[in-house]
Amino acid sequence: MNTKFFVVLASLMVVGMAASAHASETYPGMMCESGCSVDSYGHCENQTSSTLTVLCPIIANPTATPPTNAKIWVTDYNSSSDVCCRSVVKNVNQVVYGEWDCSSGSTSGYQTLQPVVPSYNYTYTHRYYECQIPAKSGNNVSEIRSYRY
Repeated sequence: MNTKFFVVLASLMVVGMAASAHASETYPGMMCESGCSVDSYGHCENQTSSTLTVLCPIIANPTATPPTNAKIWVTDYNSSSDVCCRSVVKNVNQVVYGEWDCSSGSTSGYQTLQPVVPSYNYTYTHRYYECQIPAKSGNNVSEIRSYRY
């Protein structure tokens, strides 16, 4: 067989493998939907007196391998309730939920949540994070700063 044929075949295999690999993307918290207020930094804040549930969309190839470095950066000012998030995979026929990951206590600094991403790679699948942001605590608000998938 021709050496050029093998080189071309090997090159096509590498390109195909690279196309199916997952490239991580980072999104601003303001992309989350469902009633959050957006501050000047693009963070999704809960300015209300009750827990707010928000959905944070993820733009990803539905058949790509799920990432192992998914992260959500949050600020939790509420001493009696945590910011909690989970990864959700939705297909036309079913929904698969990941485990909840929650902040630990209140602090003015950011905390990193690392939700486990369910493996469900089929056509017509979309993904998002579902997060619960606790109520405002005095003048301080809990928030989603940004997230990575």
